[in-house]
Amino acid sequence: MFRFAAANAEAFERFQLSPIEYSVGPGGKIVVQHHVSAKGRGSGVEWERVPDATLVWEVSDGKVIATTLYQHRAEALEAVGLRE
Repeated sequence: MFRFAAANAEAFERFQLSPIEYSVGPGGKIVVQHHVSAKGRGSGVEWERVPDATLVWEVSDGKVIATTLYQHRAEALEAVGLRE
């Protein structure tokens, strides 16, 4: 997650993920679809959208222990044992 944040800090003047929908799968894995708001550092291009890419957060004892990015929401749901 730290590498992801560092790469975004280099590429974007502003990068914000806002959760808009989530599902909890077996074992406490959380599938979260986000709204992305960003502004390119070099280009100044602003970007607002809800991509199909989806994060799966694995939490244990109140702490995030793993985060996995899936290119498609359906893949993320399937990975944690859920369906659309």
